[in-house]
Amino acid sequence: MGYAIFAARKIMLTSRINNLNWRIMCLTQKQQSLSDISGRMQEYFSTMSMALGKRCESIFKGQNLGAQWNNQNASVLDELYSKSFLYRDTFANMHAQLNAAKQIIMKPVAAQENQIDLERKRLETQLQAANKELEAVEQQEKSEIDRSAPKYA
Repeated sequence: MGYAIFAARKIMLTSRINNLNWRIMCLTQKQQSLSDISGRMQEYFSTMSMALGKRCESIFKGQNLGAQWNNQNASVLDELYSKSFLYRDTFANMHAQLNAAKQIIMKPVAAQENQIDLERKRLETQLQAANKELEAVEQQEKSEIDRSAPKYA
């Protein structure tokens, strides 16, 4: 009778282990997808930041070229300076907004990645415990078989 109980428990534990492995695999795939999305978003923000930086740099170069003009173009020079400061401030503001948007968008992604990691670790702990219990049940099953086998002298 003991053998049947151990066999039933072994089947239940094997099912539980398979279920835990499947859930860990699903979480790993979800984490991989989030990681890919995060990488693409980082690349997008990096590209946008570089583009704004290059545009800002070209405006500053325009300021320096304007400073090299002579005084006969003073009105054009004044207009150039006023527009370049306006553009510089606009691009600086855009860059700050881009960084703020990056923080706002990336924060939930990072939080979700952390949550998945914690859940995966919890499941892996349960899996280790189930594997140890399965080993113990298999040992008990084997000893029950040895104990219940007829002994001939």
